[in-house]
Formats: sequence, C-alpha cells, structure tokens
Amino acid sequence: MVTPESKVKEEVKKVLGKMKCYFFSPTTAGYGKSGVPDIIACINSRFVGIECKANGKKPTALQYKNLDDIKTCGGATLVVNEDNLYRFSTELKMELNSSPRIYRADPEEYATKKKIMPTLSLDDSIQVKFLEARISELEKQNYELKLRLQRGK
Repeated sequence: MVTPESKVKEEVKKVLGKMKCYFFSPTTAGYGKSGVPDIIACINSRFVGIECKANGKKPTALQYKNLDDIKTCGGATLVVNEDNLYRFSTELKMELNSSPRIYRADPEEYATKKKIMPTLSLDDSIQVKFLEARISELEKQNYELKLRLQRGK
C-alpha cells in the first residue's frame, strides 16, 4: 500500500540517487533501535539522518532525540514533508555546507514533549554554537514563511 509518507520517502531517495551518495532505509522489525530516521545517508563524508513525514505530522519525541543525537555528533539532519519536498535538495546542500553544530534538532518541541527544559550546562563556546544554530534555524523558518506569503499560501 502506498502511503503519503512512502511517497515522500521515494522522492527523497530519487534525489539522493541522483547525488550518487550512499543511503539506505533501516528497518527495525522489532529488533533494531526505535526512533531511527527513515533514511540514513553518507554524503561527502558526512553522516545524514532524514526523517520523512506526511499529512502535517511531526516527528515524535524519540525521533527528535535521535535527530538531536546525530546533530550532537556532528551529523546533518533534515525533516522532509510534502511542504518542503520541492526544496529538499537545496536544504540538504545548505545543511551539508554548514559546519557541524551541536544543538537540539527542535529545542522547544523536544522540551515540550519531554516536559523538561533543554539544559545548557555546557561550556560557553558550545552555548554560543547552540544559540547561533537556533538563530540560523529561525532565520530559515522566517525565509520559508516569506516564500509562502509570496505564493499566497
């Protein structure tokens, strides 16, 4: 059965195939680790985790934690859905061109779902990286909103 999410996954795989990078979709089947991103890739020596969603759904708290863990280790992460699928290739290139950062994939939602506040008990240089990354994320969201307004959505 073809689901909306599987359509997003197939489109992401097409883009990755054109990039000629290594990628696969892990299957847990009850034996693997839960919350792992839908697609794992290695692009230009960079580990990438891609979570695919459809119908306005968002990653679960466990999925956000896994995305956070990947980011913390210097990998790149993306959440792809029908709304941002058309610019997936561009966002992936932007993410890969950025220097590896240490920050939560989505601090507010992660904290809300876990009923905790994100802790910043890190040294000052890492806190600065965290804040810079969050500002970058907010700037990207602002850019996306401007594009939607221009298109009349």
